Amino acid sequence: MIVNINNSDVGINNLSTLIRKLSFIFNYEGKNVPNCEFKITATKLDAVSALVIFKAFDFASKYSCLESPKANLNNILKLFSIYGIENLMKKLVNQEEADGLYNNLKPSKTADFFIAPHPINRESFKNKQDLENKYTQFIADYYQNICPELVQYFKTCICEIASNFLYHALEDNNSILMAQGNKKKIEIVCVDNSKGILTTLNPDNKDHFQVMRSAFQRGVTSKKDEFHCGTGLWYIEKIAQQLNGTLRVYSEDMLYVFKDGKVFVKKSPYWKGSIFYLKLNILKNTKIDDFFAKFNNPNKLDLFNTQ
Repeated sequence: MIVNINNSDVGINNLSTLIRKLSFIFNYEGKNVPNCEFKITATKLDAVSALVIFKAFDFASKYSCLESPKANLNNILKLFSIYGIENLMKKLVNQEEADGLYNNLKPSKTADFFIAPHPINRESFKNKQDLENKYTQFIADYYQNICPELVQYFKTCICEIASNFLYHALEDNNSILMAQGNKKKIEIVCVDNSKGILTTLNPDNKDHFQVMRSAFQRGVTSKKDEFHCGTGLWYIEKIAQQLNGTLRVYSEDMLYVFKDGKVFVKKSPYWKGSIFYLKLNILKNTKIDDFFAKFNNPNKLDLFNTQ
């Protein structure tokens, strides 16, 4: 079996195609299927495509899906080097232990661009102060002279996304949250291979369209007994709406899209777990503070309770 991934398979608008090419891996758990070769010939990878490919290799390695898969490693490492995860990718392609490398991920920036990978696991997120001090502050510093009025909303989105993955991805301790941006936009991506939204929220409901749509409504939560109020995904979508942004969430066999003020929910190629992509535009004229004034608590984010 040869899996070809080229320029027409990557990018946020081609993500369904990429998932379709990789989803076979989830059927091979524990089977050690031989003679699989990956030819990744794309000339550039966006963050979401990079993490999707990364997590596919991670799943294959963790669950013994493939026996000694082949890959054009030199090109793959070059593509992943921009995100600072080439050493992790090398370990996964070679089916070697990579856990020790996750905590060495570090943000980096140039004058007009930043990349900030961060592991999503309970060791790295001991509390919300750890996330704010070690990760979101780096992003806040980047934007403090560009759009200081929007920094809190960026931080909130990152914390909410991280919180969702931390609480729900109990089967996956090797997820990475990636934030990247410049003076015009910020993009936040996270991918896991745990239980998806459908299974977590309402596993008995066969109407996946209904379950996926309801996940973004205010007050809907899978953890009512733990005092979660079900505002995280709703809040993120509202911020995207105020900043002319885009939100795309793939989970299991469904896709939820918010774009240009409209919501689309449709079937998707199967992905075990969830893929989260958020783009927020840097707008100079926004009334976002007025819109969210009644929802904000300036004293705390109140996102983490890992006890």
